[in-house]
Amino acid sequence: MAFPAHGEVDLLASFAFPLTFATICTILGVPQHLRTERFRELAAATLQPSYAGTGAGDIAELHTYLTALVRYKRQDGVSTTDEGDLLSALVAVRDRGDQLSEQELISTAYLLLTVGHDTTMNLIGNGMLALLRHPGQLRCVLDTPAALPTVVEELLRYDSPARKATFRVAVEDLPLHGTVIPRGEIVSLAIGSANRDQTRFAAASELDVTRTPNEHLSFGRGPHFCIGAALARLESEIAFDVLLQRMRNPRLAVSPEHLCWRPSQVMRGLTTLPIHFER
Repeated sequence: MAFPAHGEVDLLASFAFPLTFATICTILGVPQHLRTERFRELAAATLQPSYAGTGAGDIAELHTYLTALVRYKRQDGVSTTDEGDLLSALVAVRDRGDQLSEQELISTAYLLLTVGHDTTMNLIGNGMLALLRHPGQLRCVLDTPAALPTVVEELLRYDSPARKATFRVAVEDLPLHGTVIPRGEIVSLAIGSANRDQTRFAAASELDVTRTPNEHLSFGRGPHFCIGAALARLESEIAFDVLLQRMRNPRLAVSPEHLCWRPSQVMRGLTTLPIHFER
């Protein structure tokens, strides 16, 4: 990671992205020669609202990359459960004639590679921004580093890396706040709104890194609960611990109004997060 000893750094490009992308690639067993910048660009494009307008060449290239990754796992018996990585296990399940089709296998590889790092990267970025904009809360974190698990839960609630949950369909007419959602209607659930519900959280619009209990919905609920929740929590706790030990007097290198958010209906994350800190 190109992280300086002091001065100014883009926390996303120099820390959050390399950390989370390398972690998910290691878990999946992606070899170094396939961890290309071009793949990251293609995968990121599919997470943007303009995906429908993505060129056919880009879509074909992305499919080719994932197909090559699966092919690599099949070479010389690589895709055995003895290999110890998640993608090898999925390929082995597919090749034993189990329940995965080839397209489902490639789609699962895409989902795990992209969403498996993007959301945690956003959690680190959004969380650090929230702490820098609330110096009192940042001081509380620095004074009690053992409380980082509680801190991460509040950062997840305060500015979730996911804007909306997966679509739901109303199975019956549902009265809600003076209106009715008709049976069969598709519903888009806003996670950020639920996490700021004043009936569930005291002072819901305020950042409180000591908040307990904290039953936020940033990882979803029920059968749609995020399978990577434990990994995201662990990565974030380690990331904030390392950053706050390494950076003295961290502060935003630009005014908050000059920060840019990625144009997405699903993810919530910054394009860059320039931070200045001392040795």
